[in-house]
Order: sequence, then C-alpha cells, then structure tokens
Amino acid sequence: MSRYRIWLAILVVLTLGSSSLAISTHAEATGGCTGSWNASANAGSFGLDGTKACNGGTYAPGGPHGAEAVVKTVDCGPPQVSDQLRPTGNTFCRYLGNTCSVPSAAQLPTDPHATTTVTIRQNPDGTWTQTAYSCAAHSRTPQLTAQLLRQQIQKRVPHPGIGVAPPGGITLVHIQTLLWLNTPPTQPLGTATLLGHHLTLRVHVHHVDWDFGDHTTDTTPGPQRRYDPTDPCHTPTCPHYWGHTYTHTGTTTLHAHTTWTGQYRLDGGPWQTIPGTVTGPDTTTTLTIRQARGILVA
Repeated sequence: MSRYRIWLAILVVLTLGSSSLAISTHAEATGGCTGSWNASANAGSFGLDGTKACNGGTYAPGGPHGAEAVVKTVDCGPPQVSDQLRPTGNTFCRYLGNTCSVPSAAQLPTDPHATTTVTIRQNPDGTWTQTAYSCAAHSRTPQLTAQLLRQQIQKRVPHPGIGVAPPGGITLVHIQTLLWLNTPPTQPLGTATLLGHHLTLRVHVHHVDWDFGDHTTDTTPGPQRRYDPTDPCHTPTCPHYWGHTYTHTGTTTLHAHTTWTGQYRLDGGPWQTIPGTVTGPDTTTTLTIRQARGILVA
C-alpha cells in the first residue's frame, strides 16, 4: 500500500447576520492519486463537492500495478427530504441520499438542473471505491424535482365548497351545526406532460383548518362526513357527524383552509408521493344563527 503524505487546510469563515460557513480541504497523495474537496453552507442551503484523480487516466481491470484507474461519476438525482427518501439500487447513491438530504420540502432546490453525484474508482479486484461526491451538482438535462411537481399540483388544486346542515345558511344556537367539505378525501387531477414525461396527478386531503367566525377554530384530518338524510340526527350533538355549536345569535362567515398532499405516476409507473404539501384558497360561507323559542298551544 502506498504511503501518503496529507496536507489538510481548513478555512472557516463565519459571517454574523448571514450565517455563512465555508470549509476548504485539500489532500495530496504521493501514491499517484490527488484530490480536493470543498464545502460551503448558508442559511437554508449547503453544498459539498470534490474531485480525485488516480494516475491521471483510465485503469484496465486485471492490468499491471500502476495502470491508470477507471473513474466515473454517477448521477444520483436531486436531493430528497430526509424522512421521505426513495429507494435506489445503487449502493453509493443510497448512502449519498442520506448525506445530501434536507430537513423539509421547503429546502429542496428549485433549479430543475440541481442534482447529486458520486465519483467512484474501480479497484484492481473489480470492486469500486467512492472517491468524491457533490450535494450541489448540475445536471445537463433538467430533472423532475419535488418543486416542479408541486407547482403542477398547485395549478390544479381543488377548491371545494363547504357543506352545512341544516341547509339554507340558517342554523340555531345550542345545537350542532354539521359541517363538511364537498370533496372526496382523494381527488384525481388529470394528466400533464412535464420535461417529456407523462404524469398522472392526484391529491389527498391532509387536513382542514376551520375558523367558525365566533373566535373559535378547529382542525380536522379530512373533509368529514357529508350529512345523509337517511341517517338523520335527532339530538343536540350528532355522534356520526362533525360540526360546531354556536352560542350567540347573529351573522358570521365560516372559513375552511385545506392542505393537500400530492401524488404522481411517471409514465404509467407506480404512485409516488410528492414531498411537502400544497394549500388551496380559503373557502367561505355565510351563516345566520338564530334562537328558537317554544310556544305553548292548546
């Protein structure tokens, strides 16, 4: 095994206010390989890249010692969210996916050319060794990123109305006003063509934020059950439905803000989840709350 002499220089620059960090590392080996690595970090993003060359050319498997090494760069695709990593058959890309992952979908790159790469070198016995990688590489051809997919979802996001029972926009105090969104939990969005690929899109209700207009709010995990006249409710609160009980008369505006998750099929393949969520516009409806009085009759 060749004996290496390694020089390591680390430069750390911390800029107050911009939270930027730059680290430069250089290593030189006398055994025929040279390499350099550079890293940088800023608020909300980071980058790491490096190069390594052995004997300055190409290695022929089974050749004599000192022959030039086969070195190649593998495109591992855009960075992914750490808890939504997609499986890959390439061992080096699998490890790189963890290394280059970001904490949330909001930190994914918006550039369709952004990608991650790993550089590998073939050993004399035919195995491969990683020599460098980059979390901020540039692909010659644009790639389908989570940001591009969410943009397609955002352009098609549904805008369902609010269902209310009793109907007619009039309800009573001290009884449950039943509420729901007029949408199924999962809704198809049709097809699209993006970067030469055929996409089939759909969305699923992630949650709904409700503002009842009387200084109270609530959140539901879905659109809730639509009122069914064949399964009526005869009590002040309805165990099989969801809603809100008003305690004062007057007119109020009810708001529903829906957050969706998106999925896509690429060229007829399996459904895949798009990291992150999209939100639709507020849905509103006006309610008049009245008080009912009992009247004694003969």
